[in-house]
This record gives sequence, C-alpha cells and structure tokens, in this order.
Amino acid sequence: MKYVIICEQEGALIWISAVSDSELEAKEYLSKINPDIRANIVGVDADNYPIFLIEESGKDFEITSDFTTIVEKIKVIEKIEEFDDCYFTYYEIKKPFFNKPYGIDRMGSLDHYHVDNECLDLNLDREGTD
Repeated sequence: MKYVIICEQEGALIWISAVSDSELEAKEYLSKINPDIRANIVGVDADNYPIFLIEESGKDFEITSDFTTIVEKIKVIEKIEEFDDCYFTYYEIKKPFFNKPYGIDRMGSLDHYHVDNECLDLNLDREGTD
C-alpha cells in the first residue's frame, strides 16, 4: 500500500504533496501541514513503484500502479486539431517523496508527461500497448 497526501487551498488547484510507504509517516507529514490547507491521505493499492498520478482538468486525481491505464486513456482520445493545451498530464512516482515546506505544491519537479497533440502525433500505436 502507498499513501498519497492530496492538498487543496481555497481558490487554488489541487496538488500532491507527498507519497509514503507508511501510513504512520503519512499521518506525521499531514500533521505538519498548515491548517489553512485542506489535506487528506488516500491509500493506493500498490506494493511497488512506480505509481502514476493522472491529472485531468476539472477532475480528481486518478492514481494507479498500472501503466496500461494511461495507455488506455491515450487510445480513446479524440484528437482536436488546433488544440493548444494538453488532454491530461501524468506523473510517474518512482519512490517516496515529501515536499518541504510541508504541504506546498512542487509537482512540477516530479517526472511528468503532457499528453497533447504533439504526443498523439508521435507514432504511438494507439491500437495496442507495444
């Protein structure tokens, strides 16, 4: 099991502030976050790393340990020409991490990939996972 700390501040985006292998460690981290930030722990059924966080505008984070979830999401995208944004972003978490100061948003420092039209234009086999 992995424990993900999700934070949200009034009028701000939602972000991941920590990922832990230990529920106790996650609770200790959570207790140090500024009370003005809403934060909670989400358990993820994963024994190993990596785990993947999928961020899609207007939706809650989707958290999975199965990369085929991302491949399946890519396969069903209906490409929109002249679309300058990304369809979703996914983060690859390879080991536990804890942002400091506690509770801040440093997701940009994590390994992440934007699924946009440029990504779709690559010769990705959208029919299979090879």
